[in-house]
Amino acid sequence: MKKSAIVSLLVLFIFLIPSSLLNAQELPEVIALRELELRPDANEIHFQNYYNKWCKNIKTNTKGVNAWLMKGDRGARIGKYNMAWGFNYIETRDYYFPVSDITNYPKWNAALERFRFQAPEEPLVENMTEYTDFIVIGYDKMLNPQLGEVISISYPTVKAGMENELENFVTQQLNNACQDNIKGFYMYLLKGNRGAQKGTYAVLRVFDTYEDRKHYFPENSAIPSQNFIKARKKIMAPMEKFKTFFENPPVENSSDYVIVY
Repeated sequence: MKKSAIVSLLVLFIFLIPSSLLNAQELPEVIALRELELRPDANEIHFQNYYNKWCKNIKTNTKGVNAWLMKGDRGARIGKYNMAWGFNYIETRDYYFPVSDITNYPKWNAALERFRFQAPEEPLVENMTEYTDFIVIGYDKMLNPQLGEVISISYPTVKAGMENELENFVTQQLNNACQDNIKGFYMYLLKGNRGAQKGTYAVLRVFDTYEDRKHYFPENSAIPSQNFIKARKKIMAPMEKFKTFFENPPVENSSDYVIVY
């Protein structure tokens, strides 16, 4: 068979593959979050450049681990930062960070030795919280979960005794409802697995792009646009059911972050 014919068949094959198989599962199963606050005298550009190099080193020198820096642009933490680590799977997190003392992480320490970048001479961060590792509920049942450009994070309180029912509902009904009916918008429930907020829950609302968030929630407003209200009608029943599991609205006091690196 001629080379041109082979190329043509490969191109045709690619177009016939479902898009869900072409798109990588960008949302990791484990997401570790840590809030950061800059020193008043810190150079923000130096800070962002440092974490840019740090995130690139993590991705380059590990397998199945990623990291990104987010800056708040709406909500209580506007202008402040959140550092996130993503592990493709729980097994990946446990490979690099087994349940043991922090000094006994041989696989991670070996990866650190391959890092090549200069840490800043002066401290850039004034305060940081302890990491919490959150597990994405129902991850193994999702189709093509995505991590977009804008991430809204809230920490609602689940009603006592309703944890199992909530997780079953999310896994069986809610996880794919938004993705199937609201273009460029996803909603995920996370559960603290290790760290400061172990056992608590977080809700992530994810927008593919900054423009998608603006389309559904106009600038400087937490009130949804008519575009979002219209789309939400398709999933009104599961969304209303979702609210009943919490003491407070699941997106109350949320902070929106834009991924910087």
